[in-house]
Amino acid sequence: MNFDFNSLTQNQKLQLYAAGIMLVSLFLPWWSSSFSANISAMGQSYGSSASNSLTGFQLTGGIIPIVVCIAAAYFIFNNASYVLWCGIAGLLFAANSYFGIIPTGSGNVSLSYGDMGGISAKSGFEYGLYLFAIAAGVLTFFAYRENTTQVEQPAEQNNQEQ
Repeated sequence: MNFDFNSLTQNQKLQLYAAGIMLVSLFLPWWSSSFSANISAMGQSYGSSASNSLTGFQLTGGIIPIVVCIAAAYFIFNNASYVLWCGIAGLLFAANSYFGIIPTGSGNVSLSYGDMGGISAKSGFEYGLYLFAIAAGVLTFFAYRENTTQVEQPAEQNNQEQ
C-alpha cells in the first residue's frame, strides 16, 4: 500500500479533498425543524418552542457513507479506477436523503391570531446535505477526469512508439 501524498496527481489531490469534505459534512446538520407557539390571554403571555436537527450521520444510518468516504480515500492511493464508483455512491446518498428519506421537502407555516399570539413551524434541509452533494459531485467529476486521462495516456504512448 502506497500512501505518498506527493506522488498524487492534481486530480487525485482534489478527489482526496472532496472525500474529506464528504466525511466532515456527515457530522454537520442535514435537516432541521422548529416549532414555536405564543399565546397572550388576560394580560399573560405564554410561549413554547422546540427545535430538532439531524446530521448526515443520523439521517443516512451513518456507517455506509463513512465507508464510502474512507474507501474513496483508499482507492485514490491504490486503485484510482474505483474512486468514480465512490463518487456515484455519494451522489446517490445525497439524492436519497433529499428525495427519499424526507419526501415532504421543506417549508414554513405560520398562523397568527391578532393580539392573542400565533403558531409557527419551520422545516428544511441544511447546509451539510448540500455540502455533501457538492463534494460528491466534485469527487465524481475529478475521478472521471482522472480515469479518462489514464485511458488516453497509454494510447498516446503506443502512437509514439510506432
